[in-house]
Amino acid sequence: MKGDLTSKDISKQVELNVVFGGMMKDPRGNEKAGYSISGKRNAKTGV
Repeated sequence: MKGDLTSKDISKQVELNVVFGGMMKDPRGNEKAGYSISGKRNAKTGV
């Protein structure tokens, strides 16, 4: 997934890794999707 991340008034394009974890129903019967998202942040640039 690609998008813009803004931190301390600085915007940079970032790329995040997304893994679909599956679907399940909650106690009320609603469908829910689970995802895992990871990425790296550069502390020098703030983004």
